[in-house]
Amino acid sequence: MEKGLVVKADEDKITVRMTATEACNKCGGCSIKEGQSFLDIDNTVKASVGDTVLIENKSSNVLTAASIIYLLPIVLLVGGYFLSLLLVKILGLGEKYAVLGAILAFALSFPLISLIDKQLAKKNTFKPLIVRKI
Repeated sequence: MEKGLVVKADEDKITVRMTATEACNKCGGCSIKEGQSFLDIDNTVKASVGDTVLIENKSSNVLTAASIIYLLPIVLLVGGYFLSLLLVKILGLGEKYAVLGAILAFALSFPLISLIDKQLAKKNTFKPLIVRKI
């Protein structure tokens, strides 16, 4: 859990300024500028400007996101190679085409990650939550 200072508040949304930890700097889930991050979040505890809040981002969500970002490209690269290798053998082409298939599958992983990210952003389960005002 992380502490943050409310810098902007509406009825249902707040903007929280947080001092970025090392984990925050690696995540990229928010706009990090000069050691600080700003997070727009649902105002579930009726916080107002100047309040300090405790924010939780479930570790399972972070692990899921990291798995998608880091493992999906590797799985598609290796899977693309072996699938292309099988196809190349059936068609009687050279192995260089299997490498090309692997590169194409790897390149496909980035728009796929973007699509998954947009879908997960719609789910409230992947958003950080305000635990309480401090």
